[in-house]
Amino acid sequence: GEGMPGSSSVLDLQPDVSDQPIVGPALRVEGHTLKWEGPPSENEAQAAEEGESGRDPWQQPLGIRVLFEARVEEKAASRLLLENCGTTAVYYAWQHLPRPNPLGVFQAGGIQRFYFDTRGGVLLPGQRLSFPFTFKSPSAGIFSETWALQTGPVLAGGRPLVITLRGVAFQEDLHARRREDIEETL
Repeated sequence: GEGMPGSSSVLDLQPDVSDQPIVGPALRVEGHTLKWEGPPSENEAQAAEEGESGRDPWQQPLGIRVLFEARVEEKAASRLLLENCGTTAVYYAWQHLPRPNPLGVFQAGGIQRFYFDTRGGVLLPGQRLSFPFTFKSPSAGIFSETWALQTGPVLAGGRPLVITLRGVAFQEDLHARRREDIEETL
């Protein structure tokens, strides 16, 4: 009968929470939901201009890593899923963030290892974008680049969404067998 343990009803088959759109601008990036939190108040804007803000949005970035692993000279691909889960269009743009170098150490660079479409765009409500990235390195090592995904309207109270691309390029050990033979001989 009804209300008895073990009995089921039509309501048991329905999820408790449905995926309704968020009213206003909102973006879901790899499971992180960024919402519009309104414009900063006049006091916050004035304090930020004067450098007196108690809440520095740059101190608490939202970080996402995109990882790659490949042999030298081979390509590795990965994707970042963006979804407009709000009720208004969200514009986005990429900004490269230079690597900090507080000690002034020479950094070898100039070789591009990460490839993706750095042009901005717009996501309409309900639209999903699987953003492709490619990693390819001419030499072995661990490499990274950092990018900020900027949105309009500004989401998450202005906290930056920082995307770190991290690639590991490895080279096969061509002399492993010969080294093992030498070790056995010794």
